[in-house]
Amino acid sequence: MRLKKAAMEKTDLTGAELFRTSLAGMDLTACTLDRIVLSETCRELKGAVINAAQAAVVARILGIRVEP
Repeated sequence: MRLKKAAMEKTDLTGAELFRTSLAGMDLTACTLDRIVLSETCRELKGAVINAAQAAVVARILGIRVEP
């Protein structure tokens, strides 16, 4: 099934398994993404909009250490 126009606002995706789920075009800036499950490349997020705090979560998933 493909969703053409889905919206997520203030959705808690903590621990969600999003493996192979394309989030392209989705605005996830108001969602909680802690401990989400993605592929090694995080390609599920390609084309999605996230905020700076969420980018830090994604960086950790990719094994990137972010320092202040």
